[in-house]
Amino acid sequence: MSREAQAPVPAAGALIVVAHPDDETLWFEPLLSDDATVIVAFPNHPRAEAVTAARARIRERFPFGTMEFLPLQSLDVLGRSDWRRRSPTMFGVALRPDCPEQIQREYEANHAKLRELLAPYLAGRSVVYTHNPWGEYGHEEHVQVCRAVLDAAALAGASVWAWDGLASSDLLRSNMRLRRDYYDPKVAGLARTTRASDPARYRELKALYEESGAWTWHQGYSLPAAMDYVEIMAQGRELLLPTPPGRVARATGILAGHVRSAPRVVGRLLAHRAARDRPMA
Repeated sequence: MSREAQAPVPAAGALIVVAHPDDETLWFEPLLSDDATVIVAFPNHPRAEAVTAARARIRERFPFGTMEFLPLQSLDVLGRSDWRRRSPTMFGVALRPDCPEQIQREYEANHAKLRELLAPYLAGRSVVYTHNPWGEYGHEEHVQVCRAVLDAAALAGASVWAWDGLASSDLLRSNMRLRRDYYDPKVAGLARTTRASDPARYRELKALYEESGAWTWHQGYSLPAAMDYVEIMAQGRELLLPTPPGRVARATGILAGHVRSAPRVVGRLLAHRAARDRPMA
């Protein structure tokens, strides 16, 4: 059974650490206020300079609290881990062997840099909010930011809260097994608090990102009416340590995922074959 708790917000406002601009809008909108502080770990886009420039404009115009950028380089790591067989690591999540060695090294190095850069922000703070350990929908840099915040908060004796996030059933539809394999059902036993979303504020922020050319999420996405946040670290003590599944459980789960996704896969293959065989106009 989970227990309801009121996550304390210090007088100076919530401290929110995210990987990229717009993450604060998607996962932490209920916590934004005029005195909130949003720390963005990787403000640049790894492939689109126009998006990077747009994000800098967002920082200057951000209407709810203060947004600060860390001097770190975002990497092209999205999807570079095996989403069906991923393993948490001390620097985030294990990347696939075919990931370029340079990116592997930089990904690991970013964790150490993050931990060092976050230390001053956590000094004197009792609570910090950040990504959940499975990275919401699986983003490798979200997972890394969570790991770095936990490491920095452990040294500061702070508590860490994260959005409970998308359900395991939703994640499995994308073959993203990290939450199911390592963290369910332990998440259900954590202290949690529910915060109501503000649709008008979400629309205002989304419009700002869209007008600036910096929105990177689904256009039609709407926030849930309320968002649950869970305590994953209490005063420096980690509460949601990953537990690797046994080999049989992992194999059974992956096979079941393949069976569930087989009709969709077959449908895509048939559509691809039809398009390939269609005569050119």
